[in-house]
Amino acid sequence: MRRRRAFTLIEVLVVVAIISLLVSILLPSLAKAREQARQVVCAARLQQISRAESAYENTNGGWFVGSPLTTGYFLAKNNAWNPSLPGFYRFAVEWFDFATPLIREMRGPSAVPDPNGDPNSDARKKMFLKVTEEPFHCPSNNEVTPAWPSSTGFPVIRAPSYLSMSTIMRGGPDMYARAGSIFPRVEPYKVAQSPAWELKPPDPYMPRAERVGRPSMKVFLADGLRFYDGTQMDYSTYPTGHKGMMCGDPPSAYSTDLTQAREYMLARQFSYRHGRNNRINAVFFDGHVELLFADAKSGRDKPYTGTAVHPKYYYPSNTVINDSSKLHVRIEKGTKLP
Repeated sequence: MRRRRAFTLIEVLVVVAIISLLVSILLPSLAKAREQARQVVCAARLQQISRAESAYENTNGGWFVGSPLTTGYFLAKNNAWNPSLPGFYRFAVEWFDFATPLIREMRGPSAVPDPNGDPNSDARKKMFLKVTEEPFHCPSNNEVTPAWPSSTGFPVIRAPSYLSMSTIMRGGPDMYARAGSIFPRVEPYKVAQSPAWELKPPDPYMPRAERVGRPSMKVFLADGLRFYDGTQMDYSTYPTGHKGMMCGDPPSAYSTDLTQAREYMLARQFSYRHGRNNRINAVFFDGHVELLFADAKSGRDKPYTGTAVHPKYYYPSNTVINDSSKLHVRIEKGTKLP
């Protein structure tokens, strides 16, 4: 009988080398395909959230969800989350919370834990878990975050995936002038925008559909991350903690002090989580989703270029440029945004 010749060591090594080469070629393509799938799921979830926002808007006189001037009014007025106070609105975990009111819109009131008038109940702790569940979770966001202060007993949750724009959700100069009499325990800049700032919104401006301008150009929510200091992240448990964990300064904001530009500069690798960590999904008030791009090749602490950093997406129409030095895009003073 003829003996079958075995593979030589060299032949085995050649085969292993070829397989390794093929794997190294295919793995990036597989990773890219997985990310594209996650990106599509993220966009679909944003559209689902947008439909709920539109339903809320249609039944509430055009007011936007997730503003201290709308669903967060009770918290802004009382500077507390307290079911025992008259007029308590339990469908907001914090004053810029868009998620809990939309959970109610999508799934009914029973989907939100009921505190039953007890300010010491666990309802609010459970609500923090719900506001980062699907559809409020981007599948490309793998981060988790503890509570701050850590001694309060609030749970570790998924890091928030989507942010509303503070420049859309806060009032305009007229509200800034009146804020002290309406919200005596809250600084005016936290609920409204001063005419002396770098950009001056139209006067009057309130977070309503009829005021924002072109809904196909104005962002309702975008991929983002709050409360990252460069080494660790957490989430605020305060009912009126600055902008809370669900609202941020927009991607158009630029600052050499990265602690003043946390959401999209200091936390860039977490916020720009699509593409090659240079793109965000954004859903607009008309319901469509766009993938917006930011190029930071010049350095993380330098102005970015790209579609994501233009202020036209994040400020009401007819906002006037006072000084663009704190924007990534330099725009002539006096220019009105479309």
